[in-house]
Amino acid sequence: PNIILFCNDAGTKSIAQKYNSTHIPDIECSEIGTPYVSYLFKKAASIAKTDYICFINSDIILDPNLLDVIKVAQTKSDKSLLISKRWETNLNTEINFLDNNWFSKVVKITKQTGAIGPFSAIDLFIFPKDLFANMPQLSIGHPGAKYDNWMIYHAKANNHKVFDLTESITIIHQN
Repeated sequence: PNIILFCNDAGTKSIAQKYNSTHIPDIECSEIGTPYVSYLFKKAASIAKTDYICFINSDIILDPNLLDVIKVAQTKSDKSLLISKRWETNLNTEINFLDNNWFSKVVKITKQTGAIGPFSAIDLFIFPKDLFANMPQLSIGHPGAKYDNWMIYHAKANNHKVFDLTESITIIHQN
């Protein structure tokens, strides 16, 4: 995957270089400083090396089986929006990524101590890079913006299938 980091926080540029990722420090924001998701999608679409884009916040732990699930979902429709709600948990231990069972251990803790997010806790979006080319200026984190609801509506209105992967994968938000 081609990872694009949209962020102007200290250290982001060096992390992007270390992991051979693209760093976009200048982000178009609303008057109160919240990034426009429409800007992120247009910028990502212009530099993406693939036909599909995955939008996810950096505080999410992804299921290692995600790519396999995506392939299965996309065999059902080449015009699709894939979404998933997150699990929310307090993870107070360091993750040992060298352990082959790291993810199953994290999922076990999450399912014992966490909870699946509400209907509005959609934190994973995978879509054709041109699907949201004409998205209105909706911002992240701005009350009332509801870009996720608009994305689902727009996909359906444009004859794209919407697949909810919540039951097929586990994505985890660290509180």
